[in-house]
Amino acid sequence: MIGRIAKILKEDGVEHPTMASLFDGIGGFPLVSQRHGIEPVWASEIEEFPIAVTKIHFPERGEDEEINTNIISSSSDGKDGDDSIRGT
Repeated sequence: MIGRIAKILKEDGVEHPTMASLFDGIGGFPLVSQRHGIEPVWASEIEEFPIAVTKIHFPERGEDEEINTNIISSSSDGKDGDDSIRGT
């Protein structure tokens, strides 16, 4: 499914697709997304074990344990219905 989403995004002209993962678990969706060319830029998880597993796959995510509550924003291009969730 992620591969199909990545293909559709590229066909629609999205050059650098990104994704955010709320209730991330062990980081399965970000891992598969990355393998299909979608950059995971933000994730949230509170349980220690899933965080430890995710850090194995994404060590560059760092040690920030604070959840950024300002992740929802509207697109600035003015298109109707083009709201999105973006990592900060």
